[in-house]
Amino acid sequence: VYSVAGQPDISVCSYGRYVALEVKRPGQKSTPIQLRRQAQLRDAGAIVAVVHNVAEAMSAALPDKSELSDET
Repeated sequence: VYSVAGQPDISVCSYGRYVALEVKRPGQKSTPIQLRRQAQLRDAGAIVAVVHNVAEAMSAALPDKSELSDET
């Protein structure tokens, strides 16, 4: 299976938004190639987050209720 180097571990579409999550253990940081890929995704409009647990992942992937319109 082909993947772009540095691609985040989890990619989801949440409420019409592309969300990319890099999962790290506490204290770990993204590698330089991961940081470059994260910047590319942000520049393209993605929501990108480095998360360490399920709560952080859910917070990053789910929009704040104030961001939701009646159309979503």
